[in-house]
Parts: sequence; structure tokens; C-alpha cells
Amino acid sequence: MSGTTLADAPSATEDCRAIPVATERLACYDALFPPKDHAVAIDEFGLSASQRLERRGEPGEIAAGQRLEARVASVRRLPRGGTEVVLDSGAVWRVTDPDPSGALRPDATVQVRPGAIGTFLMTPKGSRALRARRVR
Repeated sequence: MSGTTLADAPSATEDCRAIPVATERLACYDALFPPKDHAVAIDEFGLSASQRLERRGEPGEIAAGQRLEARVASVRRLPRGGTEVVLDSGAVWRVTDPDPSGALRPDATVQVRPGAIGTFLMTPKGSRALRARRVR
């Protein structure tokens, strides 16, 4: 199917449609219409779909199992509870769980990964996971 032009697309899709084996039929369609890469850029990791939409005009998706490892640039305790963490990339996260071990500190390494139902978990090296959400 390589070398197919837009003008050939209707006949090419009919050719794909005629393939009886599902995996071969899918490969034919994928060759005509390559799937979009849904990986999120590092500077967008943790942003909600609406935040990504605001930044670049289209929503993105987080690939299953995707994680971000970064260095903490600064930490600020918030007056009404919680902690604001700025990563070396400039990403700002709000941690809502208490950090009794004090592991969230400048120059600490943290890993951020998706949690359940759109949440994220920030895990300082050598400590437990803390619930967090990306602010900007």
C-alpha cells in the first residue's frame, strides 16, 4: 500500500476492507493511516486534558506506565496545608499529602506517576508516595 495518494485512498481502503484476516486488515489500514503517537511531552506530564488544550490547542494522553523522574528545584509549604513543589523543568506541583519524613526538599529526586482516576503520585527517593496534582 505504500505510495498511495489521497486520490487513491477510496480504492485503497476498499482493498483493505476486502482482506479477510483481521490483523492483516488492520495492518493495511495502519499503512494508509498511521496511528497518532499519544505520548505526552515531558513538559506536559501531569497536566489535565484541559490544561494541555489550553497550552497547545489539543488534548493529549498519558501512556500507560509512563513515569517522570525529576529533581526538585524548590519546596514551599502552603499556609492552608499542602506543599508546592517546583521541579527542575519548571513544572509546579501541589502535594496534598503530608510529608512527615521531610523527603521533599531542594535537590531531592522524585518520581511522578499516574495514580487512580486522574490523580498522580509523587515519590521522593527513599520515601512513600504522596498524592499530587500539576498546577502549571
